[in-house]
Amino acid sequence: MLGNLNNVNETRHIGQSNNWTPATMPKNLVTTRSAAGEMDYQNKKGTVKNNLTASYTSTTDVSESRSRYEQFLQGETPVSLTTSFNSTGNHQWNAHDELSLNKPLYLNIASDFTYTKSHNRLNAAFDQFSDTLTASQRTHSFGEGETWSGNIEATGAFNIGKKQKYLGFYIKAEHTEDDSKSAQSYNTTQYAGRQQTKLHNLNDISNRTSLGYASLNYNTKLFSGVDMQLNETLYLTQTKVHDYLYHPDTLTLSSQVDALRAVTDFNNSYDSKTKAIGNIIGLTLSGKAEYKIAPDNPFAISYQPWTVGISLPVRHESLNYQRGRLDTLATQNTFFVNANASFRHVSKDGKHDFRAKANHQRTGASLSDCITYRDDSQPLVVKLGNPDLKSIITSNFAVDFYNKGANQQQWHAGASADIYHRQTAQSVTYNAATGVYTYQPVNVTGAYRLNARFDITRAIDKKRYWTWQANADAFLNHDVDYAMLSGMTASDKNVVNTLTLHDGAYLQYNRGSLNVRATGDIRWRHSEGKMYDFETLNATDFQYGFSARYTIPTLNMTVSADGTMYSRRGYGSRNLNTDDFILNASVSQPFFKGKLIARIEAFDLLQQITSTQYEVNAQGRTEMWNRSLPHYVMAHIVYHFSKNPKKK
Repeated sequence: MLGNLNNVNETRHIGQSNNWTPATMPKNLVTTRSAAGEMDYQNKKGTVKNNLTASYTSTTDVSESRSRYEQFLQGETPVSLTTSFNSTGNHQWNAHDELSLNKPLYLNIASDFTYTKSHNRLNAAFDQFSDTLTASQRTHSFGEGETWSGNIEATGAFNIGKKQKYLGFYIKAEHTEDDSKSAQSYNTTQYAGRQQTKLHNLNDISNRTSLGYASLNYNTKLFSGVDMQLNETLYLTQTKVHDYLYHPDTLTLSSQVDALRAVTDFNNSYDSKTKAIGNIIGLTLSGKAEYKIAPDNPFAISYQPWTVGISLPVRHESLNYQRGRLDTLATQNTFFVNANASFRHVSKDGKHDFRAKANHQRTGASLSDCITYRDDSQPLVVKLGNPDLKSIITSNFAVDFYNKGANQQQWHAGASADIYHRQTAQSVTYNAATGVYTYQPVNVTGAYRLNARFDITRAIDKKRYWTWQANADAFLNHDVDYAMLSGMTASDKNVVNTLTLHDGAYLQYNRGSLNVRATGDIRWRHSEGKMYDFETLNATDFQYGFSARYTIPTLNMTVSADGTMYSRRGYGSRNLNTDDFILNASVSQPFFKGKLIARIEAFDLLQQITSTQYEVNAQGRTEMWNRSLPHYVMAHIVYHFSKNPKKK
């Protein structure tokens, strides 16, 4: 049996993998209460294994955020400020069973069932500025919902003949049902006409999704030095969505409204049924596996020197959509040819490793985005469909080189490119008089992202007490989008280039029970737009600090501390141009020959931690502040024991 009760953002059970420290999950305040049980069976020969786990988790998540959004438009740069306080909670029950057979074939059957009951509350304030305050909106909402899902999947493989041939298969069936009810109250002021409106929205949503999936993998040696893998995948998905909007007189849920039809907003309510059938045939040729001995490692490196593959996805999709007076049946048939290739070479001594890969992929547009509809359920936001959307086309390339040298030196250099020949983006039209945004999905071309990186680790002295590491990377985002002011005849094609340069390093001394490290990190972002009135943006995040850990020999007590200064400059919101010094410390003491360990840790002793995000794309710049994990002091007591069976 396992248990977990805390309010420091820790949601895992004892024994679950992945390292965790408070610094890696600073956002929000998460309180978790959970319990779990496990049963495990294995026969004497080890050919049959079964593991059953059951768990209950209750989570409360409280978040507080502030954001500043600066939109890039020809001739105008509107700014919006948003503050929000959100509280969500859920109760989740889960059961998972896994059965494995090793003879006469390999077979693994896993089944999972999850039921979740949730609730949420939100208070938000939104203010839109052009030259002056254009619009304000205050939102209050709450909701509840429940979700259950079940799935079963089987994976297996067996040999065919005696010539390195085998057939693998995978089968999955899944069904999910989600029901939610939410109520929102919007108090909106549009200052151009001194118009004030109060709107109550009530959403009743149900979502049903079923999935059937089956695949076969056939592997064989084609001829000398070349292996072949043939894949066949067949899938069927069905989704039913019922999303109805009502306008009652007060902030209430649909279960509390008697005459729902009288307050139904038919233009913003819809029913949709989507069905998709797909088949994917894949063929991959690869070179015969090679083996190289890595330095300081008794195990061999096994790899395929080259691969070339294609996949042929065929998909038929239908959508039955009803919204207001709109009642339509839309279909979409797609057939694409996707390709990929890779190359790898490792030197005979295993010290040099070169890798390269490329792929070209094409996917169909979302059929639901292709419906001609208008959604104005929110006072300051309008959403439109676009029947002219086309498929998405992307290409990716990457090269990496790894080197292992003397004195524990290791370095790596790499570069990658993501080219978006055609993608789907949300174009936006802004009405400066009313503060209303209108969004519509459109195809854009010409965007790309380039990345280069270099990292190195090396011991300084012969005894390897001193080591240093440096990590540098550069990232260029060429973003393309469409935006315009209301009243213009055509959208402007916004192009914004954002260059991000980053460098981080540390110097460490590690000898026996003493470890001391000094760290530094800097990230600089530079954005330039093609519009004539675009103001060049520069923002810098940098940090520096130390950490130390020492075990006192006589007492066997371990003392550790770390402190880091986090600084930001160049943000449009002055509240984000801050310096925060984070100080953490801990003391641990073992007892009874290490069986009992007592530990006290203190996180953010000076109460300085904050969490910020910065993002720039072709439409604008977003700066976000989030409430962070608060400071705390925690005591741990851990007892280890083991008992070996008696020898017969």
